[in-house]
Amino acid sequence: MSASPMSFALLRAFSTVSSSPASFPSKQFVLPPRGSTPKSNPESRTPRSTPKSVSKPRAPRDLSTAKSVSTQPIALSTLNPKLLKRIEFIDLSHKLTVGIPFLDSVEQGPLARIQYQSAQDAGRLPFPPHTQGFLYWDNEDEFQSPLAGSLRFRITDSDDRESFERGRNLTWPSGCDWKIMQAQIAIQKPYAPFLTRLLAEGLTTESRISQCRQVFQGEKRFKARPSITLFNFRQPFYANLATALGLVVVGCGEVGTIALPPVFRGTGRDGKTYCAFESGTALLRFEPSTLPEHAGRRILLLRVMRLLSPCIMNALADRVVPPAEGDLLLGRRQIDGTLKPWAYDVDRNKSAKTTWALGLLWPSEGAAG
Repeated sequence: MSASPMSFALLRAFSTVSSSPASFPSKQFVLPPRGSTPKSNPESRTPRSTPKSVSKPRAPRDLSTAKSVSTQPIALSTLNPKLLKRIEFIDLSHKLTVGIPFLDSVEQGPLARIQYQSAQDAGRLPFPPHTQGFLYWDNEDEFQSPLAGSLRFRITDSDDRESFERGRNLTWPSGCDWKIMQAQIAIQKPYAPFLTRLLAEGLTTESRISQCRQVFQGEKRFKARPSITLFNFRQPFYANLATALGLVVVGCGEVGTIALPPVFRGTGRDGKTYCAFESGTALLRFEPSTLPEHAGRRILLLRVMRLLSPCIMNALADRVVPPAEGDLLLGRRQIDGTLKPWAYDVDRNKSAKTTWALGLLWPSEGAAG
């Protein structure tokens, strides 16, 4: 007995405007031939979010962390400003962290990593736009200290070596030059590849590195902060005129801290203490006084190198003159109308630590001690 052929049924559903059979569409449906696959309505398909034939675009590779010399454009051959070539021209714009390899040592270990501004220095920030130029070593001979010296970045308008001379140094938002101090390179592991390179090129010595490690050993390593570290009175520093001043001083193989109150404080009619400046920032520089009335004493003056933001004066400070770039910071106007420079007597300071720290800088100036 032969088997009967298998029957197929196709169940379909339609939406109608009413329950009347008349509303059912009058259309004859034909089953597809046996063995074929019914075709679906293209209009009823749910479109794919990503077609199989189209792959998702890849995100650009972060070249700042690449370790292969074949794919890493930021590969330097020197930090010596006299030997810079086109290959040293790099673009750091908008990057938070950049890995810096050297052509002849890129496979020997981890990369040296640099940042524009870390969380320790008032908030992490990426390198600003148009940060292109040359990374180089500055001995900072003007500071007359074996512990001075820093890695800096010169912004230039081209990769030509001659553009280095007419370029400008990258600065922090404070206005101070961006730098990595020799002390930081000596004691912090992320900068170890820089240390190897500096020693290989003779840009620093084992003796200097040893001194840095000795001075900034233990807990003192946290004091190695470029924006507030002074090696010499000639060195400008950032100051918020409305707040107290805190600095680190390095000299005579020692490191100390300076804590000074706001430059001008007074007492109002209500008996409360006020600061003459409500706001204002500047680059200042200490100067040992050579005024006749200060002869034989250790008196410091302050010179305004650059105003970084407008100085807004307190309404109660009617005897204080706003600072002017290039001039000494002036004190309160006297009763007779005369003005004298702001002066700080080191030896009459109430803080023994500050007196000792400021004294570390005095020998290099040849002043009386």
